[in-house]
Formats: sequence, structure tokens, C-alpha cells
Amino acid sequence: MVECRVRYLSFLGIGKDAKHCAFIMHTAQDQFVCHVFHCEPSSGTLCKTIEAACKVIINENYSTVFLSDIEDLESSTN
Repeated sequence: MVECRVRYLSFLGIGKDAKHCAFIMHTAQDQFVCHVFHCEPSSGTLCKTIEAACKVIINENYSTVFLSDIEDLESSTN
């Protein structure tokens, strides 16, 4: 198994056969590495789990940016 940070995920997909799943990661060496899995009975659960982790990261990043923008606006009006 491989350990990857979700924030460096570039692509995630399920193959024509739902038992196949792949994702591409951007590495610190500025390269892209593809990881391919064969899952039984289906890769759907694995992909949904990775997708959920991506949504958490996106929401956290968006909230941080949004809150800092509000703080900037408040400080500029005072």
C-alpha cells in the first residue's frame, strides 16, 4: 500500500471494469506518479472514500480563504 496526501491528488477514476481504480499524484520532485488498484468486489467504495477526503480538504481550504477575506475587509473598514 502507498501513503499519499490527498491535497496532491491530480486525478482519480474508475476503469471500464469497476474493479479497477487509479489515481495520479503530484510529487515533491515535480513529477506525476500513477497508482492503479484492482479491488474486489468493486473499487467504488475506495473511490468514494478518496472523493470524500478531497471534499473535506477543499471545504477546509475554502473556509480558511473566506474567513481571511472577511477579516481583511473588516480591518480595512476600521
